[in-house]
Amino acid sequence: MAQWPIDPTNPGEVLACCGIAHLAWIADRTAVTGFTQAGHWRFQAPDGVLDTVPASTPILTATGLTLCGLALDWWQPWGLNPDLKTWAGQQTALSVHGNLAEAAADSGATDWQTCTATTTGRLNLDIHGTWNALAIGWSLNEHKDRQMLCRPWLELLASLGLQAFPVGGGRRDGFRYHLWRPMPLAAAVAAFQGDGPGVYALRGFIAETGKLGSNTMLLKATTNP
Repeated sequence: MAQWPIDPTNPGEVLACCGIAHLAWIADRTAVTGFTQAGHWRFQAPDGVLDTVPASTPILTATGLTLCGLALDWWQPWGLNPDLKTWAGQQTALSVHGNLAEAAADSGATDWQTCTATTTGRLNLDIHGTWNALAIGWSLNEHKDRQMLCRPWLELLASLGLQAFPVGGGRRDGFRYHLWRPMPLAAAVAAFQGDGPGVYALRGFIAETGKLGSNTMLLKATTNP
């Protein structure tokens, strides 16, 4: 089994784990993924589950796009997570995912946790690299030539996760999620939403949102009993 250290208060990292779980299920319907804690949180999944990710680029479809062979439409009104559509203005689902895929490829790195790159558009799910216009004193909308540092593989995996894992809550009260014990995908999805606490679901968290110019970003989560 492959294992990665995880910061559970970073919703982007947890959603990336959801994406890995989704890919593991595509490869093997009996695959087991989940979180363990031994001093710190770790996520585990079958070996080799990420082997095909670096070669994937997003392709536009009639209802959304495809990535890693998966049809994605979670941001659409009929999708699983329309409230987590964080981009706005002239950005589109294809341009945001395309920018991330291009940044990831140009970086030459494939480790989803350590690969960083600059891009003009991102999903804003990973708290690393985010900024607040009020805090820095200027808005990206007024400096369109500026690029943002992000972890592109992480955000692409998070998008794959949002296609399978409905996130509870919303922008008004915060987005809620739970870590889950190692288990197959269907049980993991239920545990992620908090069903069966103490049996399937582990610790819960809630993440509020902020503004990134005209876009929305997820903020560092706090424990949600």
